[in-house]
Amino acid sequence: MPGEIRTPLQRYELGQLKLVAVIYDTHDPRAVVEDDEGLGYIVRLGTPIGPHGGEVKGIERGRVMVNEDSV
Repeated sequence: MPGEIRTPLQRYELGQLKLVAVIYDTHDPRAVVEDDEGLGYIVRLGTPIGPHGGEVKGIERGRVMVNEDSV
């Protein structure tokens, strides 16, 4: 929505982020993604990500699954 406050992760296209670490074999899986400036962000299930309403839906060994709406 226009004027909506966005987190830094919601400003990046998914292809601009690099997966650098995953903690998946736990009750609360987490992952670290890095932007093109080398800043790292911790993501969990439900974390908003990407400019198109994306949300982290799964974290597994070596990957993060994001559900993103697109037209």
